[in-house]
Amino acid sequence: MGNNKEINVQTTIPATGTFKVQALAPETAAKASEILQENHDNYHIYIHDLGLHNHILHHILALYALGGTPTQLDQAYKLAMDSQRPSRRPDVQRVLDFQYPAKFKECLGQGIYYDDYFAFFQKEIAEHGVPNTANKFLFEGDERAEDMLRRFFSGQ
Repeated sequence: MGNNKEINVQTTIPATGTFKVQALAPETAAKASEILQENHDNYHIYIHDLGLHNHILHHILALYALGGTPTQLDQAYKLAMDSQRPSRRPDVQRVLDFQYPAKFKECLGQGIYYDDYFAFFQKEIAEHGVPNTANKFLFEGDERAEDMLRRFFSGQ
């Protein structure tokens, strides 16, 4: 199913009133975007079966925000590669079956189905947009939404 959103790190950050930073180097933004896209497209969110998640996103963006160079970002990414776990191809039929609440619920909480849920939600967002997808799966008020909202905050 693949990724339906290209990651593009910005070189300017809007002022929030608390902090003001200088524009960051375009070549570093390009390297950060490249690394984050590779990580997103190829690696699982969890680094092992104990539930610890991949922190490369945080590390790369922190280095970028602190003025790291493309070489420094690349070195940090390579250092973290030992902990990476490849993602797997989603089961296309299962992704389609998740539209049925019983099938959706059946696989919840089982890490083996992460890539299937990931593909399912990419598809939902591509078809309906983020607000409609969030409303349907978190705020609809039905059993599925209540369960998902709880899981959203508990990390289950």
